[in-house]
Amino acid sequence: MQKFLRELKDSRYYTLLFVSLWKIACFFLIMLLATYINYESADSVGNLFSMFGASFSQRDISVTEVRTMFTDLREKKIFV
Repeated sequence: MQKFLRELKDSRYYTLLFVSLWKIACFFLIMLLATYINYESADSVGNLFSMFGASFSQRDISVTEVRTMFTDLREKKIFV
């Protein structure tokens, strides 16, 4: 593991590791700021965290397949 870490420090991926963490943090803070400005309320930012469980809970969604019929007007053929 030590050899891997030494080789990692000599490569560009060591820098990219920290740059990617900074990018995640910056995008997250910009998202919070944009949400706060857009809805003009601290409650909107708070709802991102307080309603997390409700957002990802199980839903009862019914999916029904509907068959459609297309007609090619140039050849007068019906495709099903």
